[in-house]
Amino acid sequence: MIISSFNAGLNGIHKATAGINQAADQIVHKSFVGNDSNNLAAEFVALKQNVILFQASGKVIQASSNNLGSLLDIFG
Repeated sequence: MIISSFNAGLNGIHKATAGINQAADQIVHKSFVGNDSNNLAAEFVALKQNVILFQASGKVIQASSNNLGSLLDIFG
């Protein structure tokens, strides 16, 4: 259970990092390369969503680590 929640947190961080990179690339491309700065709102929303996903995934890892520490205290 603790290992699977830790892995879920890591997967969330990996997905969020990829999403942040993709949104940032789209923002740069639309702003400077394509001169399409009119439709940036969706990219900024995607960027913010992935930042929140990253933070939430970090909290999952933190909670998993705390639970593991508590188990080690009980059984150790």
